[in-house]
Amino acid sequence: MRASVRLQMQAVSAVTLLLASAPGGAQTEAWARMAEEDLRAAYTLIAETHPGSVPARGDALFLKQLQSGRQEAEALARSARTFGGYRAALQRFAASLGDAHLSTSSWVRPDRFWPGFAVSNRSGKWEVVARADDEAPPLGARLLSCDGEKPDALAARRLAPFVHDWSVREHRAKASASLLTDTGNPLQPRLAACDFQMPGGAAASHRLNWKSISSAKFAEHLAAASPSASQEVSLQPFDGGWWIRLGSLSGAALPLLKEAEERLAELRSAPFIVIDLRGNQGGASFFSDRLAEIIYGAARVEAVRRPKGAKGPEMMVWRASPSALEDAAAYLARAQRSLPSDDPLVGGMRAQHEAIREALAKGQAFAEAPTLVPADAKAGSDSSPRRPPKAILVTDSLCFSSCLLATRLFRDLGALHVGEETDSNTHYSNLKTITLPSGLSTFSTLQAYSTWTPRKLGPYTPEVVFAGDTADDAAVKARVRPLVSRRTAP
Repeated sequence: MRASVRLQMQAVSAVTLLLASAPGGAQTEAWARMAEEDLRAAYTLIAETHPGSVPARGDALFLKQLQSGRQEAEALARSARTFGGYRAALQRFAASLGDAHLSTSSWVRPDRFWPGFAVSNRSGKWEVVARADDEAPPLGARLLSCDGEKPDALAARRLAPFVHDWSVREHRAKASASLLTDTGNPLQPRLAACDFQMPGGAAASHRLNWKSISSAKFAEHLAAASPSASQEVSLQPFDGGWWIRLGSLSGAALPLLKEAEERLAELRSAPFIVIDLRGNQGGASFFSDRLAEIIYGAARVEAVRRPKGAKGPEMMVWRASPSALEDAAAYLARAQRSLPSDDPLVGGMRAQHEAIREALAKGQAFAEAPTLVPADAKAGSDSSPRRPPKAILVTDSLCFSSCLLATRLFRDLGALHVGEETDSNTHYSNLKTITLPSGLSTFSTLQAYSTWTPRKLGPYTPEVVFAGDTADDAAVKARVRPLVSRRTAP
């Protein structure tokens, strides 16, 4: 960081929290300097750690997104005069990179402004989903236009530049609740009036009276309007078969895998299994791979995962960097605490750490190593059941990151996919997050990719789409029950 900018930031550091937290945000050119410096750090992070930023990788789309996003974000940064303008610049750069893993967050949660109600487009219609008082349009009122512009066009203009992939339904749905909010983003000025169709059918115009609301309170309103499924992990009998809740792909799934291994014969002989991924936002695909191997056998799982014509084992390709070496060492240490030393995953992590170390010593841009290294050459080649149980896969819109890999795998293994359409992302993996120079925000990058994974994962649309509240366990089971009957019928 240049000395002059460092001194300027030190001068404002004692008051930036107060400035950012003030309703509307205090205006000063210091925000522009801060945004420009943080953007440079974010760009450097991506350039030095993300595999797609190396031209030899051949990811022309990512290189184009990186450069165009940087230019558009820099233009926003130069005009920043408030905390909202500063955040808009960072959010524009993150969104341009096409993967929600590449994101930015802030330690500061200032008040935002809203007109006393919020609209959302999760149901295919723009409707009022939250309101603070009786002055607001009633819940369920349908938004027709604001300042003469239809809501779809309004959202595409105001929100799309800050969304990673506007073509994905879940991305649009998540962003929609911000249509009638003011966070200080200069590209989202306040609207004056909106037209609605009331629940009874009558038309009404509503002038927007903007007022402050804390970010926490706004989040409460949205959570109440659109509840999310829990991240439960469990294995329970269900109507003569089994219901497996895999709401997390983390260490919390280890006891479930252990129980599933102990019940391997019961699971494989069951008429059906429900694999429920609701609430799952990712983690390590190792856990879903292991579950699939227990149900279907490792040989069949590998055959399904292996791309047509691929030779040799799946390889993880890391961008060789000091941070990658540090993270690979941390992953290995965590795996060794949870798994036997001869576990194939531990062997793979050990091989990846060594490959990164060697690549750095040789000045190479990439390091490649197997994802799994069995201690026994025969490990992982167990026989598959001749007739595996019929499977039903349940997802909700939260499904992201490694949850997408799990969805893809179970779909390819023949599971009937039901529930809500998933999120999406790219095949890049292994998250790294840093604090930016201002100290107010973070930025995240990805450092590796799998040779067996397509560049884009998702969104995956179920064969049977559930409309309504997928957070309600009883309602979801009631919808699954007749599907089980049809799925297992002779």
